[in-house]
Amino acid sequence: MNIRKLLVLWVFIAVIVGCTELDPFEISTTSLPDGKVGESYSAWIRTTGGHGNVSIRVLSGQLPPGVSFRQEERDARLSGTPSLARDFLFTVEARDSSSSSEPDPAVVVTQGFAITVNP
Repeated sequence: MNIRKLLVLWVFIAVIVGCTELDPFEISTTSLPDGKVGESYSAWIRTTGGHGNVSIRVLSGQLPPGVSFRQEERDARLSGTPSLARDFLFTVEARDSSSSSEPDPAVVVTQGFAITVNP
């Protein structure tokens, strides 16, 4: 079998399997910017890959007081005005759910984050 036929066969199998290996679901944001008490803060936590509906939430830890977490499409937006200076640690969970017609289970990933709020 020549290389071209092998490549076509591999692509065909990947499509049937749902392209999970070609397009893995993940939280692509790796760090968040620092903030400052009394100043406006805005940052995004982005997801990439997958093929279902995405839900994203704070699983544990604490956001800075005054900063909210809101899902927008497949990502989450952090925004507000921090009111307390210190380090805030939290974990985000993102879930890529397949449609009800697909047999694949949901893919769940987590990522830890830190926001340092300076005085």
